[in-house]
Amino acid sequence: MRHLRIALWALFAWSSGAHAATLTITPDKWIYHSGETITLSIVGDSQGEADLGVVGFLLFDRSLASWQSTTQKALTSYGGTVTWYKGGSVGRCDAPNAHPGCPAFDQILFPPPAAPVDNLLESTMLLTAIAPGVLNFSWEIDPNTGWDLHFFSLTDAPGASITILTPEPSSADLLALGLLAIAARRTRRTEARTHGGLSLVLATLITFAGSRRSRAQRFSS
Repeated sequence: MRHLRIALWALFAWSSGAHAATLTITPDKWIYHSGETITLSIVGDSQGEADLGVVGFLLFDRSLASWQSTTQKALTSYGGTVTWYKGGSVGRCDAPNAHPGCPAFDQILFPPPAAPVDNLLESTMLLTAIAPGVLNFSWEIDPNTGWDLHFFSLTDAPGASITILTPEPSSADLLALGLLAIAARRTRRTEARTHGGLSLVLATLITFAGSRRSRAQRFSS
């Protein structure tokens, strides 16, 4: 699929420079905690340009986030009568650690020639935050990798950054800690009462014994 796309671009690729295409990455929020799901929304607007293939590989540190899934909406041309083919590489993320990241979109128009599209490129990537740190997202632009960014006239585009924090204690954890603290406090109070009660009983017994000893001494005398 990749070789076919390269060959088609080499033979038929054409784009109109009348407008500049745009490509954005937007996370569903900017701060996450470890274990939370990160949702990245990738939106591309061709601005009326024509082409016959688009591809984008998103680079990120996979020691901070692990891949869950990626879905892309198919582009269409000619008033929706022609649907672009979606590359199967987007449905997996098996890139080696030396090439950290995952495919974000991969589509081709066949048969040629190049044509404008009717809709926006929409792709959603889900990740899991696994370690604290600043997680940066950027596009692969090195042509030697075979995954360099190509979205109509764009060969580079802005990235995004998020922050991952250590997990916050859950409500259940806080409740459990509170109950343990209450139980420990009650135990200390009970021990204090028990110790005080024993002391009182002991003092009474000593007083009673002393009183009896005094009476016995009086009678004996």
